[in-house]
Amino acid sequence: MTTRHAARRAGFTMVELLVVILIIGVLASLLLAGFGAARTSARKAQAATEIAQVADAVAAFKAKMNVGHIPAFRPGTTDGSLFRLKKMYVGDEPEFAYLRQVFPQIDTADNGWTGGDQTLAPNQVLLFFLTGIDLQGFSTNRAKPFTPSTGSDNRVPPFLTLKTSNIRNGFFVDPWDTPYAYFAFDPALNNYPVNTGTPLAVAWPTTTTTHPVDGTMIAPNGVRAFRSGGKFLNARGFQIVSAGPDTTFGGGGDWAPGTGDYVSNGIGGDDLSNFNTGPLNQENK
Repeated sequence: MTTRHAARRAGFTMVELLVVILIIGVLASLLLAGFGAARTSARKAQAATEIAQVADAVAAFKAKMNVGHIPAFRPGTTDGSLFRLKKMYVGDEPEFAYLRQVFPQIDTADNGWTGGDQTLAPNQVLLFFLTGIDLQGFSTNRAKPFTPSTGSDNRVPPFLTLKTSNIRNGFFVDPWDTPYAYFAFDPALNNYPVNTGTPLAVAWPTTTTTHPVDGTMIAPNGVRAFRSGGKFLNARGFQIVSAGPDTTFGGGGDWAPGTGDYVSNGIGGDDLSNFNTGPLNQENK
């Protein structure tokens, strides 16, 4: 009797290898898609947390410093001027009047500021007052509260504690590295600032312009303060907005969820704010 032995296979065929590679590719794409969705959800949750923390920090700042608001633009002005921070004031600038409210004994000639004269966009104004000098709060030297920390001096601690990843080029950024938009009610104007004069022309991200129809300020990132029914949302408070995962803001202004920029797949549909509990494509206050 002749015994036949089956020929041993030398390995996978090319077709089998291609099938295995295809399966691995499909599984990898599914894994990456799931990872991407999870990361987006985590960042949305982080942005919502940061927005809530800002609201708490603003409330704490107002209570501690006995003021009614943190300005977005130059206090009490209607031309959208940016806030001017400097070491020496002559005493009649709108900024100094506000600083005198916050720090009643601040020195006109030397408040401790060492950064040179600067103009701050609304986002930077918020960041400055909530975190202080170099994120280290303010000095307890009442005449010179802007003195940098020495590491052992007494400080008024920051009202908002941030990580270095929250700061990009001097701006407070959201989890997608886009500066938050900040607007604030100005008690001196009894309104949100509107521009009735010549728009500023400063390089991004501090460009400030006006909307051609209603004259409301367009902030450095292009979004306007939000209104509904002709009234500003958070009428006597503030608005902070994240551009969301697509890093692009909707136009703001008269906000109507589910329309215009704020449809589900619109540029503002994924924007997040402190006046709505979810993305701005749906109203769920």
